[in-house]
Amino acid sequence: MPKSEVRLTLYGGETLTIPGQDVPRVCENLFRLGAEPDAVVVAAVVLAESSHPSLYFPLELTASQSAVIRKAAAMPEAA
Repeated sequence: MPKSEVRLTLYGGETLTIPGQDVPRVCENLFRLGAEPDAVVVAAVVLAESSHPSLYFPLELTASQSAVIRKAAAMPEAA
């Protein structure tokens, strides 16, 4: 189970915060979107950050990574 929230800097400077309890849902959605560019890579980043946050280096996502994390965060939990 994820330990903490995840903060990511999206392309364009926006910050996305994923609460710890939402990390499993967002990661599951990212795996469901696995055919999209960078979806699986972003899922791995989110999982790693939830366990061991990068305190010194902000994680800045590319445009395609930002698009896929936005999509996954907006999706409901899988049925």
